[in-house]
Amino acid sequence: MVTSNRVYLPHAKALVFHWRDISTLPDYRLPDQLWTLYNMEAPTNTPQNLWPTSEFNLTASYRMDSDIYVPYGLVDKRREAFNLNIDVHNKSKMVAWFVSDCDTPGHREWYVEELAKYIQVNVYGKCGNYTCEPRRSPRCWERVAKEYWFYLSFENSVCRDYVTEKLFDALTHNIVPVVFGGARYDLILPHMSYVDANRLTPHQLADRLASIARNRTEYLRYFRWKHHFRVHTSLELQVFCQLCRRLNQRSDYGRLSQHTGAQVSKWWFTGGKCRQWVGVEEDEVGVKNVFY
Repeated sequence: MVTSNRVYLPHAKALVFHWRDISTLPDYRLPDQLWTLYNMEAPTNTPQNLWPTSEFNLTASYRMDSDIYVPYGLVDKRREAFNLNIDVHNKSKMVAWFVSDCDTPGHREWYVEELAKYIQVNVYGKCGNYTCEPRRSPRCWERVAKEYWFYLSFENSVCRDYVTEKLFDALTHNIVPVVFGGARYDLILPHMSYVDANRLTPHQLADRLASIARNRTEYLRYFRWKHHFRVHTSLELQVFCQLCRRLNQRSDYGRLSQHTGAQVSKWWFTGGKCRQWVGVEEDEVGVKNVFY
């Protein structure tokens, strides 16, 4: 049973604490009770509110080095090949972006502002002049995927492993996502399923997108992966499934570690390796993005 009713605290085999909502911890803890610290926000949006000496058995987050890895989505292989027909005849606009946070820690808006100097970028939501309601609803995604060649899956924070539902929502539709963030995208996504803005300056990215859109054969190559892979979304609640699995593996108890609040904070904030895009610079190799 999974519940938020605190009446069951003295009897629970495990407790899950949502990092952002932690104010006080229970006064009493059963000797074999697992305490799990759960967080799906980037370090830049996580409060530094952990008591240094508090102890947790497990961490659960999108970080790949968490005790329990809980991604916002994932891509895995299909059991059988899937036939897919992509219709591009109605695509006449270059780039779409749904966004409501206009001032972000990773400065994605700076990058997009520069990108828009070289290619059409239509911004939907509070930060732009285009609307589609409800925002990021299936109806809006279908409309955008029908009319646009590319979608900006730009994270608000450029931090280690931080990839949110924006990317996986785009992958479920017939539009090519352009990614910007701190993850190793090549580790979690199939080859040629996305365009990586981290490796291209805004001007270079604009040229690359225009080149792909002009060549229908090249554009369709970005959908070949769908014949052999499928996308899973909304996996946040998998933390409970994985935790129950650990509870049923009683022999695992003896090997469970204890993470103090100070240790977890260092792991999360220092190990998160968050950066900001600040512009471009030219060196002897060429022009490149600059992150601090």
